Amino acid sequence: MAENGINFTISIDGTKVAGQRGGSLSRSADTIETTSKDGAGWKSFIPSFKEWSVEGDGVVVFSDEGFALIEQAYVSGDAVEVDVQMNGTKSIYNGEAIINDFSVEMPYDDLMSYSISLQGTGALTFVNPSTLL
Repeated sequence: MAENGINFTISIDGTKVAGQRGGSLSRSADTIETTSKDGAGWKSFIPSFKEWSVEGDGVVVFSDEGFALIEQAYVSGDAVEVDVQMNGTKSIYNGEAIINDFSVEMPYDDLMSYSISLQGTGALTFVNPSTLL
């Protein structure tokens, strides 16, 4: 069964960030070339280092505890625990990340909004695969 994006939420240090609109989880892996003369003209590779990041955006809610945690972590440079949740409140992925971009947009004729990018530092754990069934 297909899922829509409305089920994707980000929590920082166990606290959901209010006002979320969009989000994405990116995962990638480097490769190491292992081609030899025995490859009959074909290159071969093995997996190497992996990395992950999370991006999101939403409406600014200054009174929200999650928004305050983002502000504090960005200023201090401390890593935060990130939970990516789908299907309501069931965590799917968990890991530590550093906030590497945190922008607030203040248009004259619209709501204030934010965008955030978090770079994972260390492993991203697949927490609860049963929620995908």
